[in-house]
Amino acid sequence: TAYGLIIKDSNIVVGMIGIIAMLSAINAYIAGTSRVLQNISYQLGLPILKDLTSSATPLVATTIVAIISILLLFISNKFGELASISVIIILLPYFFICISAYKIFFDDYKTRIISSIGASSVFVIFAIYFTSPFF
Repeated sequence: TAYGLIIKDSNIVVGMIGIIAMLSAINAYIAGTSRVLQNISYQLGLPILKDLTSSATPLVATTIVAIISILLLFISNKFGELASISVIIILLPYFFICISAYKIFFDDYKTRIISSIGASSVFVIFAIYFTSPFF
């Protein structure tokens, strides 16, 4: 909307930026989720999903997550909602990583300060997102 006020025919530019941002987020989800799926499968002893390729990538887990991601993109055609969901979903693991770092590094005050700032900032973003009528 802001870019549209500056340049009248901005739909193509904003659309391309949005597509690139969405593909970047999807790439991060696929890589992260497939690695988590592979680690859980390894711990539970599931034979197919726990295997890694010669380059140490979880091929089967990555394929499964990619197929699920593609299906979700075909089901929804509302880009604004997908973008909002992608931001919230990417911040959720970061929030828990900050909390974990705070608890794990209890003797390192610098790490505790940084993780506290990270968790607090994400909490504020969540609070604004879920309580604001604009989103």
